[in-house]
Amino acid sequence: MPHKSDTGGLTIGVLSPYLSGYYFGALLTELHRNAFASNVQLLSVRAGRRQPISLPLSIDLVDGWIVVLECVSAELLDSLVASGKPVVSIGHNFQRPDVMSVESDNRQAIGAAVDYLVADGHRSIACVGKFDEHDIQQRLIGFRSALARHGLPSYPALELHTDGYGYAAGRHGVGKLLAGTERFTAVLACTDLIAAGVVDALQASGLRVPEDVAVIGYDNMPLTRTLHPALASIDQNMPRLTQTALESVCEQARFGKRQGGLVLVENAFIPRASCSPSLSEASSCLEPPQQQISADEHANDLTIGYEVTKDLISADFAKVLERMWVLAPYLEWACIGAWDDFGESVDHLRIDDVIDLQTPDSRQLLDKSVPIAAFPPLDHLPQVPCKERFATVVPILFNSRWTVLAVTACHRTEAEIARYATLMHYIDLLSVALERSLLDEDNRRRENNIRELADELDRTNRSLEERVRSRTRSLEEKNEELSALNARLSQTQEQLVQSEKLASIGQLAAGVAHEINNPIGFIHSNFGSLKRYLDQVFAVVAAFEAAETTLTDEHVREKLRATREEMELDFLKTDIPELMDECQDGLARVRKIVQDLKDFSHVDQSSEWQWADIHRGIDSTLNIINSEIKYRADIVKEYGDIPEIECLPSELNQVIMNLVINASHAMEARRGTITLRTGREGDHVWIEVEDQGCGISKENLQRIFDPFFTTKPVGKGTGLGLSLSYGIVQRHGGNISVRSEMGQGSTFRIVLPIVRTEHTSSLTSTTGHRQPVPNT
Repeated sequence: MPHKSDTGGLTIGVLSPYLSGYYFGALLTELHRNAFASNVQLLSVRAGRRQPISLPLSIDLVDGWIVVLECVSAELLDSLVASGKPVVSIGHNFQRPDVMSVESDNRQAIGAAVDYLVADGHRSIACVGKFDEHDIQQRLIGFRSALARHGLPSYPALELHTDGYGYAAGRHGVGKLLAGTERFTAVLACTDLIAAGVVDALQASGLRVPEDVAVIGYDNMPLTRTLHPALASIDQNMPRLTQTALESVCEQARFGKRQGGLVLVENAFIPRASCSPSLSEASSCLEPPQQQISADEHANDLTIGYEVTKDLISADFAKVLERMWVLAPYLEWACIGAWDDFGESVDHLRIDDVIDLQTPDSRQLLDKSVPIAAFPPLDHLPQVPCKERFATVVPILFNSRWTVLAVTACHRTEAEIARYATLMHYIDLLSVALERSLLDEDNRRRENNIRELADELDRTNRSLEERVRSRTRSLEEKNEELSALNARLSQTQEQLVQSEKLASIGQLAAGVAHEINNPIGFIHSNFGSLKRYLDQVFAVVAAFEAAETTLTDEHVREKLRATREEMELDFLKTDIPELMDECQDGLARVRKIVQDLKDFSHVDQSSEWQWADIHRGIDSTLNIINSEIKYRADIVKEYGDIPEIECLPSELNQVIMNLVINASHAMEARRGTITLRTGREGDHVWIEVEDQGCGISKENLQRIFDPFFTTKPVGKGTGLGLSLSYGIVQRHGGNISVRSEMGQGSTFRIVLPIVRTEHTSSLTSTTGHRQPVPNT
């Protein structure tokens, strides 16, 4: 051990995946015992997979690092080495020239156990363990080497890989061995807990230990002496292991040098009754000395554990802080730090609470932000005269929110060092309590958010209701205007009936009235839907209002969520505006129909040319007329790759609507398919509407684009749809054509230029085959 004058005043950081438990508690206890003897202060940080410490916590506060097992990432190890401070690992070889590794000589220890079994007459020996861990792999290698040294074969069937290190893994593993074909007379288990499971499983199957099967464990845990028979095991010589690591890191820190390589510490095989019938239960010739704690000290520890565990169950943050005082005889102070927004800024954390456990009622808010490399803030915390101070840092992760608990204490006696593992167990319990407290805080925040959401939803519903009433009044006014327009058109029709020439104009007016009825139908239908939707919205609102006073009840919250999902509230929020848009579109179409009549007569013609997506226009048109065609035909879209074109989008939509509605009427009593296709040919795009209807006779094929021509009964059609469509396509410089066979259906094809030209091409419609389109 280094002399105090050589190592005194140094602070060594320890990174370990756990701070308590048998292996880690015993290892850290021995580290503290050696540090105490060398006047070295330790600062231990809990690391590992559960809280993957990738942040350089406390890095400015230490003179060197001891890393236990493989508990740090490669990036963090690089940071530790780059800081210029020495790094020594225990139990894992990082195989780096700048990091010294101190390990138990697992191969030698297992070899000693095999030697003992062979000398006792065993020739068929099984090995059980979790072989994917570094130290267990070394034990497996040592097992195979020892068998080979004695000229014994290594049977793969007797090397059983388990999925854990505990008792259950041992019971399950030996069951597989017994079910196999290879016989065995001894089992080497890679941990004591696995060995305990092996012993129980063997005895449960009717085999005697050690008369039928000898069993040896590894770690020399206290339970080895309480089993029946007492379990033979391998002691890892924790004092020497930790002493070697501490001496190395202190020497490197003091002299400013780096040293790599691997140092192996010899372990001791301890035979007990489980490995040979010749050994008695009391055999302890190689037993290591045990630290004893008095009955009073043990009772006091149990009292502390009871108080801490009781408040852990309650998950009350305030009680957790108060319970720190139970540890006052062993701790100096506790400090809690947190990140306000972990992920955005991680180089500093805020100190929330500082508790001087030597002074009653001294909890205070430091209200200070410190770099994580300098946490815990030792210069800003209560000072004590004890030189043998050690600090422990426990990071806590919850929902991507980090909190750090730090405590300090002193080692004044050997008994206090012996109690270290128990003290760390209680610190772990306190950290779990803090995690549960954070969970409780998060739940309360969620409840508040739900209340705020309910209030916001209520306000939104009231606002939506008012908007619906306003728009309803507006639509009613427009309906009155439409009714007046219908009356005027009817009056005009009666006046024009007096002459044959005016009769055709009367037919035109009747067509306008017919076209007006379609958008009015949309409005009437949509308002029926609106009423149902509003009833559902009111049901959701009522459900939220009824739940306001019982939101903390999980059953009620579930019922509220179910009601919201059943009513499809999100769907209503999107569908109601769409319905209103459809109503407005219907009114706009009424005005557009009248304008189209003027355009057809070359009166007051206006242009609003723009670039538009044909596919989007087709889709919107199909949505509008869905109720007209859904009971007659199925729509199939075969869209090609076409660019936007310069056009009057609303007029082209009118053409598509006329063609699709005509196609659906052509189905008559049988349901069929309407296919819409698009494509590009040079500087033009084309649109086809194909149906599986009754077809058009050859005599009618020549007249279908004539104004007022229709094959429908009187009152069923005006003959304006295709005529208006023809005029719209002509105005775009395009061509509309039709192919049809009786009983087979019809195909209408529209060809339009991509870019509008000043001189509109005079493309005429054809029947039977489309007319070639010239390049523009």
